Amino acid sequence: MNKKSENGYVLVLAVVILTALLVVILAMSNLISADLSIFRQTSSSDRAFYAAESGVSFARKNFLSSIDLTGLNNKLINAEVNDLDREYFDYKGDLAVRFTAEGVSANTFRTVVVTHLVEEELMELTKAIAAENLDIKNNHIVSDGEIYVNNSLTGELEDKDGNIITATVGGEKIPDIDFDSLADKANNVIDVGNTISYSSLPTYASDDALNDVEDIGNEFTFVRGNLTIDNAINSINGSGVLVVDGNLFTGSNLTINQADEYINDYFVIIVSGNINIVSGETSDDDIYYAGNSIIYRGLMYAKGNIYFKNSLSLDGSMVSQGDITLNNSSNNSSNINYDPGFMLTLLNNGIFFNSDEYNEEDFLGELVEWQEL
Repeated sequence: MNKKSENGYVLVLAVVILTALLVVILAMSNLISADLSIFRQTSSSDRAFYAAESGVSFARKNFLSSIDLTGLNNKLINAEVNDLDREYFDYKGDLAVRFTAEGVSANTFRTVVVTHLVEEELMELTKAIAAENLDIKNNHIVSDGEIYVNNSLTGELEDKDGNIITATVGGEKIPDIDFDSLADKANNVIDVGNTISYSSLPTYASDDALNDVEDIGNEFTFVRGNLTIDNAINSINGSGVLVVDGNLFTGSNLTINQADEYINDYFVIIVSGNINIVSGETSDDDIYYAGNSIIYRGLMYAKGNIYFKNSLSLDGSMVSQGDITLNNSSNNSSNINYDPGFMLTLLNNGIFFNSDEYNEEDFLGELVEWQEL
């Protein structure tokens, strides 16, 4: 073989070897790039997961309070909690809270769902009846639940068997709600100045949520001024909240959550003044008188006084920072069935009874569900 042939052979061989090396290098580069991509994806996924876990941990510590993610996200590196939801619900007959946290990192999302039971101690803050002074006349029946009177009790309450019920007088605090925070939590805030009828609320609402009077039952509505539940309103249904920053007047014969499809709903009424008051009927000592029959499932809460003139059937609780007077005639007995289910409505709207004696973490009970989505 001559020298020129040898040089040509070497050149071809060199080209073949270089091409093979280039193919190998390109293949390795693709593998390394793929590995780096997988590593980055895994790292982003891990950061998103840990962010979601941090969100759940944060929610556990603040499960009764407002959730502000700003401070939490400032502590996370290359990740954040994109969404954090809290839902209270009935879990096999027990009150439970479900936290759903979504973490995100580099457009990678991970979600963690955790469910805890809520300790019974939270329910112990609720009462069948609680008031500064409780004045009872004629036949009034209470089924279960604690009755607490801060100052004085006049008259007697009976159970369904006719036995006299003993109330706790003094030594405890009346369950309290932070009224000043409620307007910020409401879906609809309506300023009426003086007095407005319940059936007119959608006209004054600035939020499209109140298209019709029936919508109020499932909304959180805050009314600044006095409110009259007029005689045209015979029923209210839903798991909503109605707050009145003034006095509440009622017409006669009102039912709340008595339709079959609302047997699991609890409507909450919170009033800064007096509750269940009939418009135009005021005594000399400024005590206000309720209308005829009221059948109600939920919570009645007043910073002022609650006065019933005629029959009351309540499944839930009645709380007053002032006085409660049950003044039925002997032929119209009241029946109060303690049912703490209204706590679901309160909690799902960010409302809870204040107490200086608890740490909210203490009310978080057994872990019953953990799920990664």
